[in-house]
Amino acid sequence: MQQLDVVDPIANILLTPGQKGILDAEYHRWKNNELSAVEFMQKLGLKKNTFYKIVKEYEKGCRAG
Repeated sequence: MQQLDVVDPIANILLTPGQKGILDAEYHRWKNNELSAVEFMQKLGLKKNTFYKIVKEYEKGCRAG
């Protein structure tokens, strides 16, 4: 069974290590408009609401770290 990384323990949003790797690798391309949100969501295999929740938590973690 694949281990899941918790992105937001309150909302209980989980990512696989593969999804976390994609998020880390592609986040800056998306923020620089080199990748559309739809393309990013498809790469991660996430629906719109979940995608934006994860991005929000990811950005919080980037600012905190």
